[in-house]
Amino acid sequence: MLRRWSIIGGLAAALAACNATLTAPSPVSGGGKPPGTPAAVTKQPLDIARAEIPKLQGEALDGSGAAAYRLAQYYGSAAFDQEEELYWMALAAENGDVRAAYGFGVLLSKRASERDRARARYWLIQARDAGQEPVSGLAADVLTKMGDGKPQ
Repeated sequence: MLRRWSIIGGLAAALAACNATLTAPSPVSGGGKPPGTPAAVTKQPLDIARAEIPKLQGEALDGSGAAAYRLAQYYGSAAFDQEEELYWMALAAENGDVRAAYGFGVLLSKRASERDRARARYWLIQARDAGQEPVSGLAADVLTKMGDGKPQ
């Protein structure tokens, strides 16, 4: 039993070290492009300091697609909270972040209800039409199965 706990402790330490080095893309101001469309991409940590979360939430609720997308990435990859990830990804997509439109479409396409899958189709088409590439794999399957005939 003691050995199992030391292995778990070692795995937790390794996971913490990995989380410290993981990064996710975040947009830099897009000069002349629609809000949420990145002109360039920089690396930001997936983990967010607790003190920064309310600031990002406020920015996201005020219309920042980039802030909402960063929160969605955090909740999906660092905090492992699927409901929060889905909420912030939806808000980021609504706020005009093209990556979030694609990500939200993918998240919805994995859900069981036909209503969610129909909405997934909408967001995947929005992402594709806005130039998000590639729409492939599961996302392409959803579009194909739901009757979208445009080439990917």
